Amino acid sequence: WESGVEEYSGLSLEDVKKALGLPDGQFPCFNSKEDPLGHDPWTPEGLEALKADTALPLNPRWHQYIGVLKMMRCAINGDPVLLMDKVGVGKTMQAVMFIALRVYYREYFTQHGKFPGMFGKFDQQAVKSDAAEIFDLQNPYRPVLKNHRRNVKDSTIYGHTFGAAFFDEIHAARTVSRLFVSFAEVRSSCQAGFMVGMTVTP
Repeated sequence: WESGVEEYSGLSLEDVKKALGLPDGQFPCFNSKEDPLGHDPWTPEGLEALKADTALPLNPRWHQYIGVLKMMRCAINGDPVLLMDKVGVGKTMQAVMFIALRVYYREYFTQHGKFPGMFGKFDQQAVKSDAAEIFDLQNPYRPVLKNHRRNVKDSTIYGHTFGAAFFDEIHAARTVSRLFVSFAEVRSSCQAGFMVGMTVTP
């Protein structure tokens, strides 16, 4: 199979940051530095470690930026994604990067009436339509279940609304099973209809 990101293979890291519309090239909602010793950045020790000379710049890899660019493009187009790579190369980081970018895009759209970067080139009607489908969690067209199942469902994960759903180890649900049905039910609760399945390369 192909990588699925062939159209972006010629882009430099700076090109990708510009295409994503990142403010000052920095990924939104992320620390600019990381502690090489792994202190929790939410603790007093971790905060001090990030101020120390030993702190290193937080630099996600090129393929992680490309993955996020592809996921955002698919989210806007309403296409699902299979995020597949070797163990330990940063699939989870890409998922977190996408969520942070999505928050930034929503805030940016509210302020400017368009998406940042390459996505700002979409025509105004498409932007309004996509923003409503992808970012607004109050979709009035979702059917409401009015029975006991609905009451039980409300107190579980299946009663919540998600803007996007990420499924790690998606290969475990490749056949019809309880896990498969669980994923399908969460997928139906996902207002954006955007789903990312994550798995290691076979």
